[in-house]
Amino acid sequence: MEKKMPEDSPYFRKYDPSKKGLDYKKGEAPVLRSIACELPILPRKNEADLTDDEKDAFNAVIAQLIADGSYQDMIEIHSADMTFMHGGSGSHEHGDDEGAIRFLPWHRVYLYELEKLISNYDPNIKIPYWNWIENPTVPSWVDQQNATRDVGALANMPKGSKVCNVFNETNYLDFTQLLESYHGTVHVHVGGNMADVTTSPTDPLFWLHHAFVDKIWNDWQHIYPGDFAEVDGSDALDPWTVEISEAQDITDFCTYYEGFECVSEFNDNETRDIINRMDCDQINEYSDSELVDLVNNMISGFTGNSDEQAILKLFNCLDCDRLSRIVKDIGTDTLLSNFHGAEDDELQLLLGTCGIISLASWDDDVTRDFVNQSSCSDLNALSDDDLRDLINNMLSGATYNADEQAILKILKCLTCDRLSDVVNLVGLDNLLDNFHGAEDDELQLLLGTCGIISFASWDDDTTRDFVNQSNCTELNALSNDNLRDLINNMLSGATYNADEQAILRILNCLSCDKLSDVVNLVGLDDLLDNFHGDEDDQLQLLLGKCGIISFSSWNDDVTRAFVDELSCSEINALSNNDLRDLINNMISGSTGDADEQAILKILGCLNCSDRTSVVDKVGKSTLLSNLHGDEDDQLRDLFDECGI
Repeated sequence: MEKKMPEDSPYFRKYDPSKKGLDYKKGEAPVLRSIACELPILPRKNEADLTDDEKDAFNAVIAQLIADGSYQDMIEIHSADMTFMHGGSGSHEHGDDEGAIRFLPWHRVYLYELEKLISNYDPNIKIPYWNWIENPTVPSWVDQQNATRDVGALANMPKGSKVCNVFNETNYLDFTQLLESYHGTVHVHVGGNMADVTTSPTDPLFWLHHAFVDKIWNDWQHIYPGDFAEVDGSDALDPWTVEISEAQDITDFCTYYEGFECVSEFNDNETRDIINRMDCDQINEYSDSELVDLVNNMISGFTGNSDEQAILKLFNCLDCDRLSRIVKDIGTDTLLSNFHGAEDDELQLLLGTCGIISLASWDDDVTRDFVNQSSCSDLNALSDDDLRDLINNMLSGATYNADEQAILKILKCLTCDRLSDVVNLVGLDNLLDNFHGAEDDELQLLLGTCGIISFASWDDDTTRDFVNQSNCTELNALSNDNLRDLINNMLSGATYNADEQAILRILNCLSCDKLSDVVNLVGLDDLLDNFHGDEDDQLQLLLGKCGIISFSSWNDDVTRAFVDELSCSEINALSNNDLRDLINNMISGSTGDADEQAILKILGCLNCSDRTSVVDKVGKSTLLSNLHGDEDDQLRDLFDECGI
């Protein structure tokens, strides 16, 4: 059944020599807002990779298009518009560059139009491309159909190394003019119909040739995205309503190309420039072998910082699995031997993070950088052996504050059980011998908290820090022996206010029974001998409240502070002997107003029987001789109330 391209297609109009696109003003011709992909999205393949069945199918469908007449229509389109879609052609008004600018987008649409015709018979057939850089011999499997050929000597074909220079052109116009010149050489080499621009599409090889030209443009676009030129006047690609700007993306035409040309031909400068222009998405479009070629281009000969940085940019775009494959093909030793300084550190960090090299091979700088940028979840995801290697890397040689702090970061991320396992792998003595100052205190604190070292091994600074950051629940959870060790650490040597306050913090958290047990372990005299001033008063007050020392041992300040905080019910709960001792503490030596008022508070809370008993124990005359003024008057009133 004969099928032709419908003449009302939005992409096609019969050639009308009276209507040239250049004579249109924008907006007058129908404007296609976007290319609507109407075909299956399949790749255009390298003809060298086609199966015999695929080759036969392509030849057969071209024969069908010739038979239904639509192929001849396509030849006529090329012949009619040839002066406006090749270099060196254009209007008098706008110059010869217009043809060069249209050359690539015009032929992109042209290829698509043929594929739409092909789809009428088989929508899964795409035009293959002839890679005449790698395979300059004319592919003999492509039927000539009605065409003639007069193939020239291979020596006349453009050399791959020269063709690849097109990728050094950063300007679209320069690029397309250079590429078109190489394309023309291929036309002449094939000869026959291909050598005549008015008849070149007669040879089906034309489409394979232009598919490769289109692929080179697509590859160039990958490096220089969005770089195209517009003509002054209409951008319409006659005889279609598609404009230049609408023909930039090959995927809009329901196809794509796999792989990139000329990768292995670039020198290090060209390769570096290409990588630096691309983002990660573009880099990941390259195949593994092409990425290997790019890296090898930059490590051949002298590898400078800029080469190393470009390689690192490329590597940082890859996932670990893909990076591992690339590095394996290049050679780990080859890579590492070509990197230096900060770039070498970054490479080792990347390779180690992906498990391509052992963490044990890192130096302390790389290790420290890795640890500092890792979260606790990242570190916990590593094996115990990996953590051991990280720590040992930083312990080898001189260990500085930054190394110690990074090791502490690791250790703090671990549970006590896991911390114990890692410390055993590293060696406890090895750790402790390499830490100094504040970091040593912090390490000992961490190890002691997890029971890896005894609290008794801590110095007073470490102990004090631990106590001050612990709450009462945490302190009560410790054994009496642990509490004894904490207190003894702070009593050894000179005991300062901060030590005494930390000991009081412990003791104030304990019940009287537990307090008594701990004081017995520490030694009451040892405690009392090492406390001074206000801290001594607080200690005695605490010990007296729990009955560990007698009230009679208190001085007047401690006694007065105790009495001042008691309620009458609490005073009445004390024995008369205890009350006697409290009063005697305050009348020994000089008795001031505050002492007298505290004594009156005690007596005022008692009933007459207890009041009389306590006064008898203290001595009526002793009391009267030590209270003065208003306090003496109040005392006598209390006596009179009870007939004392």
